[in-house]
Amino acid sequence: MRRSHHQIAFSRLHRRVQIDQQPSNGKTIRTARRLPGITSATTTLCFPLLGVVLTALLAGCASDLSTPRVIFLDGAGWYTGDGPVRAGLHKAGFNGPIERFGWASGLGPLHDHLVVGPSHPRTGALAERITRLRQANPNGKIVLMGLSAGSRVVVCGLEKLPPTVAVDHVVLLSPSISSRHDLGKALSHVKGRLYFTKSKQDGILSTACSAGMEGGRPAGQAGFVLPDRPSRQTKSLYRKVVPLPWRPGYLAYGWDGGHVSATSSEFIRVVIAPRIIDDSPHPLDQALVSADAGVR
Repeated sequence: MRRSHHQIAFSRLHRRVQIDQQPSNGKTIRTARRLPGITSATTTLCFPLLGVVLTALLAGCASDLSTPRVIFLDGAGWYTGDGPVRAGLHKAGFNGPIERFGWASGLGPLHDHLVVGPSHPRTGALAERITRLRQANPNGKIVLMGLSAGSRVVVCGLEKLPPTVAVDHVVLLSPSISSRHDLGKALSHVKGRLYFTKSKQDGILSTACSAGMEGGRPAGQAGFVLPDRPSRQTKSLYRKVVPLPWRPGYLAYGWDGGHVSATSSEFIRVVIAPRIIDDSPHPLDQALVSADAGVR
C-alpha cells in the first residue's frame, strides 16, 4: 500500500514507530505499531547518556557557586564590556570566574537607562544570586562590577540583600546612578570598599540624566555626595567609598576619560584588579569621607 507524504516524513523523524493507513468503510484508519528491537536498544543507550548528563550538570552546579568570583553587569543597551574586563582581570592574576549578569531588556539603551531602578526584577535576582554564593562560600571573595546604568542595578541589588549577607568589594565604572543616591544601605553590605570612576571628559554622562531619572547628575561625572545631614553611622559607611578620578596618566592604559573606555583591559589590569585582589587599602587612594569625616 502506498503511504502518503505525511507518513513518510513522520516515519523518518520517528524511526521507532511505523504508521500504516488502511481504508475501512470509506474512511481512512491510521494504526501505529512499534518496530521490534528498538525499545531495548534505545533504553540501553539512554541510561548511560543520562548518567553522563546528570554528572555534568551536578559538576556545573558545584563550580557555578565557586569563589573568588567577580559578577559583572553591563550598561544599558547592546554594548558589552565583559570581554576586556575579563581579560584584564585574568592578566592581573585573578584566578576566579568572571560572571556576566545580564539585566538589559533588549529594547535599547534609552529604554533600559530610563527604567532601571529598585523595582527592576533583575535587582532582586542579583540579590538572590549573591545570597546563594555567600551561603555556599561564607569566606569566599565576591566582587560586584557595574558599568554605566548597570551601577544602579548593582546598588539596588545590594540594598535587597539579607542583613547578614555582604560582598567584599564593589567597582562602578562610569556609573550613571545619581550622585545624590544614598549609598548607606548598600554600603552596609560591603565589607571592603566601593570604587567608582569619575571623569569630566565623559561625553555621554555630561549630557545624560541619571539612571532611572533619579535626579542629580550621574555619579561618574559629578561624583557621589553625602546625603543631607548625615548621621555618624552614614559618615562611617561612606569611608568605604573611594573615587578614581580620571587623570592623563590613564591614557597609557586605554582609559581616555570616555564612557566605555573605562573597561579597557589594561586599565582594568593595572588600576582596578590590584584593588580587588588585595584587600589592603591602595596607598594612592583617598576615601570620599576621611577619617575626620571631611568630604573630599
